Amino acid sequence: AALSVQCVMRGTLARRRVQRMREYRASVMIQKHVKGWVQRVKYQRLLVSVLFMQCRYRAQVAYKEYLRVKYEYNARIIQKHVRGWLARCAYKKHVIKDHQDSELCQTAPRQK
Repeated sequence: AALSVQCVMRGTLARRRVQRMREYRASVMIQKHVKGWVQRVKYQRLLVSVLFMQCRYRAQVAYKEYLRVKYEYNARIIQKHVRGWLARCAYKKHVIKDHQDSELCQTAPRQK
């Protein structure tokens, strides 16, 4: 009788130990999956933050380049207009001088 009681108790204790081992493995598996999920979420948030900062930086660089090109373009337009104005002034002076020279030639007494 004592042997059968011992055998039953040993079997019960062994089943309990196996059950605890299964529960422990299951809890470790759950922890593993939860920790992996938490790290993936952290990484995704970090990635979004990095991409946002990169986007802002690139936008700032592009805007500065735009302003530089716009300034250079405006400077070229001003230079173009000033050069045109100077060329017209020089041309008018040249035309007026030629006109005056031709009048002098026409009004000068002719020699025979």
